Amino acid sequence: MGSIEQFKAQVSKEKRLKARLALARTRLEETEREHIWAIAASHSEGLSMRKTVAAMGLSSSRVHQLLHTDEATQIPEWLMSGYGNIN
Repeated sequence: MGSIEQFKAQVSKEKRLKARLALARTRLEETEREHIWAIAASHSEGLSMRKTVAAMGLSSSRVHQLLHTDEATQIPEWLMSGYGNIN
């Protein structure tokens, strides 16, 4: 028979696990956004599609898909300003 302490421990454990999953989901969403922004920035700075595809390890059709997403068109201006000096 479970005690109140065991029940509380289980509830606490579930809360921690849910919080960890929520954080992982947020990090994944942010990483995906940065991924798209990097592709959009390289495209706007003139990097060839072939070089972008090779650097990202994606197919050219996937890169084209990502370039036409709403996220790619909403790249912040402050983020674009630092890309001019990449070699």
